[in-house]
Amino acid sequence: MSKEAIATVIYHEAIHGLLEAKGVPIDWPHETMAESYQTRIKIVLTELFPCMPIDDASALGWLGLTRTYQFHAIKIYDVQNATGITRNILQTAYDYQTNQRGTASGCP
Repeated sequence: MSKEAIATVIYHEAIHGLLEAKGVPIDWPHETMAESYQTRIKIVLTELFPCMPIDDASALGWLGLTRTYQFHAIKIYDVQNATGITRNILQTAYDYQTNQRGTASGCP
């Protein structure tokens, strides 16, 4: 797993802690993250990894959030307009998770 993917997971889990502390219902943390924090994850990643393309950071921001209403809306738009957005997001995230992109961490 790349350093970028690891950073994404750590930030994702930190947001879980923040949402729990704020009393967000246990059923809704991913919906809340997708709605209110996905863009922040993208920004943090580009601050940590300044050479990372913004589209890659955005794709990684969706890690763990692909079952949300917000991601589903992207899929619907993609199907209706044949944009390939969802395939690109999923492929980019997979590439960072499997060390095909990003900075190798030495972790499998």
